[in-house]
Amino acid sequence: MRAAIMYRCHVVEKTMSLAEPPPVFGDGAIAELLDLVEAYRERFGHDALARNCAGVLDAYIMFRVEHGTPRTTSPTSRA
Repeated sequence: MRAAIMYRCHVVEKTMSLAEPPPVFGDGAIAELLDLVEAYRERFGHDALARNCAGVLDAYIMFRVEHGTPRTTSPTSRA
């Protein structure tokens, strides 16, 4: 589970760091990441990995806002 979370966080960070990142990316990966982190926190608590992931998610939100592509729905509203 830790490896899956770290991998997905890395993919999001890497995409945001591209010279010309796509303005919209990652909705599916973000949804998966949120599910993984929720399960992880229930099992292991809010440790360094969970805090790091929260930072990546915050950066992703800011990226979307700065590029004029904020989410129109909450990630937690998915079915």
